[in-house]
Amino acid sequence: MERELIWSLACAISIIIMVAMYISEYMEKLKLMLKTKKMRESIIEVEIEKKYFVEGLPLTMAAAKFASPNFPDSYIIDYRYNGRTYSINSQEIFEKYEVGDNIKLKIIERLDKNMDVISFKVLFTDEFK
Repeated sequence: MERELIWSLACAISIIIMVAMYISEYMEKLKLMLKTKKMRESIIEVEIEKKYFVEGLPLTMAAAKFASPNFPDSYIIDYRYNGRTYSINSQEIFEKYEVGDNIKLKIIERLDKNMDVISFKVLFTDEFK
């Protein structure tokens, strides 16, 4: 009887924590949406500085094996934009281009009322060629 009560309480507490985490995540997204006054898209041309492959590792924990058999492979491409080096993980770019090649990326920026960048997303497609 006591064991069942403990398990019930543990399940209830974990559900409450998960709901609280979901609400917190939703509130952060809502704050970002309310701060955003304008979206700006631009297409930039960058040169690939480095590229390297990191093979995924198998998980050793028994419980994690049910979710995913291993960590995914990473195809890291380093490029320079506005004097800073950025990295992107893309198998498509990794296989199609070599170091020194120029590629076009689409940047979608969220701007606040002072036109400061709140967040940005980098996209790659072949249609920019």
